[in-house]
Order: sequence, then C-alpha cells, then structure tokens
Amino acid sequence: MENFQQQGRQEIIYRYAARKALQDLRDGTPPETAMQQLLNTYPLFNYCRQEMTAEDKTVLMAIAASRQHDLLLRRFALKLLQRFIGDEDVKEYFRGLWEKPCDYEVRLEVLWGLLSYPEISEELYADIGVHFDAANWDKWLPLIVEKLEGDAEEKAHVKELMKRFFNL
Repeated sequence: MENFQQQGRQEIIYRYAARKALQDLRDGTPPETAMQQLLNTYPLFNYCRQEMTAEDKTVLMAIAASRQHDLLLRRFALKLLQRFIGDEDVKEYFRGLWEKPCDYEVRLEVLWGLLSYPEISEELYADIGVHFDAANWDKWLPLIVEKLEGDAEEKAHVKELMKRFFNL
C-alpha cells in the first residue's frame, strides 16, 4: 500500500513540474538550468508531452530557433515538437531549421524529425549523411548515447555496433 502511495505522490510531483515548466515557457520565462536538465529526462519528459497543446507549437518553435536560449532548452523544445511531427507547419519548420547554420546538438534533434518523413528528398537525405557520417561520429555519437541516457561504456559499445553493422 505504501509503495502505491509513493507512486501516486511521484506522479503528482511530475505532473505539477510538467505543468509549471510549460506554463513558464508560455509566459516567456525559461525554467532554471537544473530544471531544464530534469525536464529532458524520463519520465518527466513524458509528462511534459502530455501537458502540451497544439497552441504550444509556436512557443516551442521560437525557443528552438533562438540562440538566446540555452542549448538544453532548445533541445527540449525540439523534442517536444516531435509530438506534432505529422503537422505540416512542424514539417516545414524542421526542414527550414536544418538548412540554417545551427549547433550540432540542435541538428541532431532536427534529424529525428526529418527521418520520420517517408517522402524525404534524396538531397536532404544526402545532406544528413554528410553531417552524420563516420568522419564526424565523435561529434554525434556522444549525443546519441546521451539521448539514450548511456555512459562512456555504452558509447564504446554503440561505436562498435555502428562499425559492424553500418560499415562506419
């Protein structure tokens, strides 16, 4: 019974934190850096996704595109936008953001959105390959491992798998 109550308390805290963070973003007040780190982890990230509405797309797009915001917050906004991947405005936004010079970490988040579209052009697919190839994997591999919440050992394991299965 106590375990059930503890889970209920955690859920209340997660929901509150997610609502508060999204309301702060809507109000133009980014959460503190420590909170941004927590928002990018599971299960809190899933609660944030649940609290989003279609009206949040505009705010999230503005945050993700602005270098005035911390990179962590920009990546969080892009991850949240993945929920709307089927919307034409988000599709165009990801394409446009890919074409702009941006941080490698931002480009990696945009990559996941672009690869979700089956009609991706050959040119765009080739451009993605240029940025995320074996010559650059010291840039992108740690980001993927981080995204999967792995450590240095996991990075080495993923690198070995990439060599074996993708000839990188």
